[in-house]
Amino acid sequence: GVIITNKHGINYKGVIESVNENELTLAQRTPGTNDHSIPDFTRKTFHKDEISSVFIEGESKVLSSVGYGVLAGFLTGALIGLASGDSQSSSSSNGFFTPNAFRNSAGEKELMGGIVVGAIGLLTGLVIGLASSSSDTIIQIDDAYDLYELNEYVMK
Repeated sequence: GVIITNKHGINYKGVIESVNENELTLAQRTPGTNDHSIPDFTRKTFHKDEISSVFIEGESKVLSSVGYGVLAGFLTGALIGLASGDSQSSSSSNGFFTPNAFRNSAGEKELMGGIVVGAIGLLTGLVIGLASSSSDTIIQIDDAYDLYELNEYVMK
């Protein structure tokens, strides 16, 4: 979303619906009502000379990236655990090492693999999410500023 501040210091919050070099149209959500005759959005058009600044809210992609990373990691680890199958027991044992203590079923290996590789996916998703997030931006509008430069923020 964006917040348009006019020359009188009044803020208008919404999304940019359209823009050209001299005018910007902001779509604002109509306050909650059950009356379906009222449109969901109202539109307000600003001339470049009316606008003091445009505040563009940054977008965080951390949660979605972490979620995808954990999911992909867990599934990959589970598949690796599944592929390794059940461990076979060994009849030989010495006094210091008992192979049976380290024997796991395929299901246990799936879970362990999913957790370990899922944790790696979490860290990878966190790094990607932080790198792809954008920060808040404030653009001061002056006589020389061409509003068309805001075209990348038009609601799609």
